[in-house]
Amino acid sequence: MPEYHPPSPDGTEAVVRLLRCAPSGGTALGARSPHRFLPQRAERSMRTPRSLGRRSRDQPVWRWGETSVATFVSSDTTHIPHSATAPPGVRGQERASPDSAQRSRRGSVSAGGTMHDEIGALRDRIAELDRALLELLGERFRLAARVGELKAEAGRPVVVREVEQRVLGRARDAAELCGVTPEVMEAIFGAIIRGSVERQHRVGVAREARGGGRILIAGAGGAMGGWLRRFLEGIGHTVEGVDPAWDALPEGEGRHAALDEIPDLDGFDAIVVSVSLDRMPAVLEELARRAPRATVVEIASVKDHLKPAFATLRAAGVSAISIHPMFGPSKNPYEPLTVIHAVWENEGAERARILELFQHPYLDLVSLPFDLHDRLAGWLLGLSHLTGMVFARALERSGLDAAILERVASTSFKRQSATSRSVLDGNPDLYFTIQRLNPHRGEVYAALHTAIGELTAAVERDDREGFREILAGAAGMLPSRDR
Repeated sequence: MPEYHPPSPDGTEAVVRLLRCAPSGGTALGARSPHRFLPQRAERSMRTPRSLGRRSRDQPVWRWGETSVATFVSSDTTHIPHSATAPPGVRGQERASPDSAQRSRRGSVSAGGTMHDEIGALRDRIAELDRALLELLGERFRLAARVGELKAEAGRPVVVREVEQRVLGRARDAAELCGVTPEVMEAIFGAIIRGSVERQHRVGVAREARGGGRILIAGAGGAMGGWLRRFLEGIGHTVEGVDPAWDALPEGEGRHAALDEIPDLDGFDAIVVSVSLDRMPAVLEELARRAPRATVVEIASVKDHLKPAFATLRAAGVSAISIHPMFGPSKNPYEPLTVIHAVWENEGAERARILELFQHPYLDLVSLPFDLHDRLAGWLLGLSHLTGMVFARALERSGLDAAILERVASTSFKRQSATSRSVLDGNPDLYFTIQRLNPHRGEVYAALHTAIGELTAAVERDDREGFREILAGAAGMLPSRDR
């Protein structure tokens, strides 16, 4: 048994070597011991896979960089015992060793092997390596969870960009040895990093979860209402929902088709309103008439048209709060969550209540004046949606075949198309309402028209320097690449 060394904090080396990125007897990143970065549990898994049975003394130990875990054997075949962990189709059968498979690749079909058999054997060995990879990844994520516990105790941030860049740099450096591009290795380890970050966030959320409140969600049958229900239940609250879409469904505990089906709204600690923009004023007015003791929280993405309803709520003595989650229903709740708090009256009291209800250790709550919200939303949502729509609409007017465009698409075209598709696949009524209800849309439309005019004019007058200056100034408004 080789000397055990503690695993690296990020586990890059172990996974890279398991992906056969290094020749036998060495490692992709120069570690002397092939097991140096393997946790003991994963090391044992690598050495004695259950699907291969117990290794006899005369069978060589598998080495990093060799073709397969199947090189535990010393003869041309190895017997796979009946085992629940053996790959499908190989229990109790003989399977070619790497040496015999190598001879088959040289053309020894006459020895009884066929290309189909060889592919099957290779797939079996790949499956074995996949199982080993999964064990390593599981161990890596367990280590990440412990790191998350320590960070949560110390109040330190989960994401450390410098560490992530070091991991990605090592992965890119190993790309040539793996026979793939740096982009492939970066994508693999980028996904692993995201998984580790999520695991750390899960630890932090569970650690801070207190809950205990009783919350009603109006519009719980919608996509965002459903997200809110899962999120609030996940942090310990008891959640009920009301949605007219449930009128045809059988009665269920905590499920209501209308507010008037709930005689006592005072039994709730908070009522979160997650209905469509055009229905929001009427729901808020209904709540004002019933004047519950519960805090009313609305999450509209446009708020100017809600001012009269908010005034009515305040006049009825109802505590009302306005927030805007800056994400959609596909958002992973185990990530940082940015939420705008549109201050209506008392910033301190409203913030305290929001933080009490939405107990998330990675909540970025941004408080700003109520009247500023819609101007920001005009640019953050209105412009983003509009440019996606304009891109697709302009393409439609080109008269070109969409299939041809897709087949020869450039990288930039694919990225822009994906952004446009994310908008066009959504609800057109929602996008129309976001545009129409925002009182600052004219400002956005004028700026878009001017920007197109400036760029095209610089091109038409052959003003290269002017074109550069426009782009340099525009770049300053975009987030940096590492954010």
